[in-house]
Amino acid sequence: MKPTTLYNSLRETIVYLEVGGSDVLAQFDLSIAHYDLLRLLSTEQGQRMGVLCDRLLCDNSKMTRMVDQLEGRGLVQRRRDEEDRRAWLVRLTDAGDALRAQALTVHEDYLQQVFATLSDDDQRTLGDLLAHVRQQAKSRLS
Repeated sequence: MKPTTLYNSLRETIVYLEVGGSDVLAQFDLSIAHYDLLRLLSTEQGQRMGVLCDRLLCDNSKMTRMVDQLEGRGLVQRRRDEEDRRAWLVRLTDAGDALRAQALTVHEDYLQQVFATLSDDDQRTLGDLLAHVRQQAKSRLS
């Protein structure tokens, strides 16, 4: 199979996964990007916005818009970093964590249905192969 065919297959798969994920998250008025940010914030409170940009592969302006939107809904809080007053720290509020938990359950159910046709071994193999391709692609970034 040609690399271009593999690439197109991966892109198409991601599009379908994101559209399906968006559909199930719509009941929470969350985009995939908002959901990913809430999920990431649940792993460690008080993360710098620059670190969040790096982890979610987005630019500063997009991160600022997302945080503004979620902060406006009372789902996150932003405060100055005491160690570096130029930086902002973002953390989940209790309401944000509760919404994240609800959305996580629904999103996980969706993914479970999508991947149910693959055996556990096939899922592990797919994960290993994708990790290898991801690392190769990442190593070629400037």
